[in-house]
Amino acid sequence: METGSNQGAMTKKIKSCDEEDGISSLPDTLIHHILSFLLSTEEAVKTGILSKRWRDQWTYVQNLNFNYPYCFSDEKLKCFSKFIHNTLVLNSCSKINKFSISPRLSSDKYMSEYQSQISLCMRFAIKKEAKVLTLDFHPSNQGYRLPQFFYSNDSVTEMTLSSCGFSLNADVNWRSLKVLCIQFAYLTNRVIKDILSGSPQLESFELHNCQGIGQLDIASKCLKRLVLDGIKWAPLDVLEISGPYLEKLEFSHTWEFRGGILMNLPSLSCATLDCQRLNRMNHIRADDDYDDSDDDDDDEEEEEEVEEDEDEHEEEEEGYKIFVEGVLQQVQHVEELKVGAWFIQVDK
Repeated sequence: METGSNQGAMTKKIKSCDEEDGISSLPDTLIHHILSFLLSTEEAVKTGILSKRWRDQWTYVQNLNFNYPYCFSDEKLKCFSKFIHNTLVLNSCSKINKFSISPRLSSDKYMSEYQSQISLCMRFAIKKEAKVLTLDFHPSNQGYRLPQFFYSNDSVTEMTLSSCGFSLNADVNWRSLKVLCIQFAYLTNRVIKDILSGSPQLESFELHNCQGIGQLDIASKCLKRLVLDGIKWAPLDVLEISGPYLEKLEFSHTWEFRGGILMNLPSLSCATLDCQRLNRMNHIRADDDYDDSDDDDDDEEEEEEVEEDEDEHEEEEEGYKIFVEGVLQQVQHVEELKVGAWFIQVDK
């Protein structure tokens, strides 16, 4: 009698626990909110094992984040490609908030193989009116050129494009875009001009490790913040930046012995500057390193080489000084100025 009573109590207790399952009793909106904070869509799908009610909740998540596996085996890539396809097909949202895909494929073979799927992902994001869009390729590969339909998107407000190729045959229509970040890309002056003219609401524009730019003419009254990090332009050219309404500038650069920068930013109030200098002279041999037992002719040749290196070093120092002074003079009207260690020189 006592054993049967205990078993009945345990059964009753288990039923009670099932009825009071906190996870299953959560409202749908809260579940979707929780899933939106997960790092990847794969993790959201895995939550389906928590309970029957959670099994299909991931199909209503408005934040989609796909990260291709770093292991470039054909089998794993095919499985992940199938996972992406099924996720897009089963997605039940009429609109999505964020869409991020990181096909970090360093091999041209894989790039050509999965280009069509990446383009389908872009069409999906545009059709679902994604507000935040991220396309992040491997820095060593720029095999994916943005398709022409990509330049017509009036829903996206924030976009990050890394290691993409730009080829414009039509007008840019990013009329709702407010934040744009481009990384590891070759951009001509024309491409920059078309992007700026096609993004009338743009407020923040970031360029990281980009090449080909010689001129930035920013006429928009909305664009207030410009970030230039690791920009490379032709060694003998001058980078021209014009922006009558620009208020914030973040400029980080590696000076490579030539070239300059010309800025016309009358409304600039805050500037952050950091410019390091490449030193082509690897070392200067100190006098106390010479060995008196060496041949005199060899010593003379080495001394001449050291003198040439020292002269070259002095030229680089002077050129860098002129560059830094020129940059500082052009931002002397700002209210807030932050400079990196390379801008500071201590007189001996």
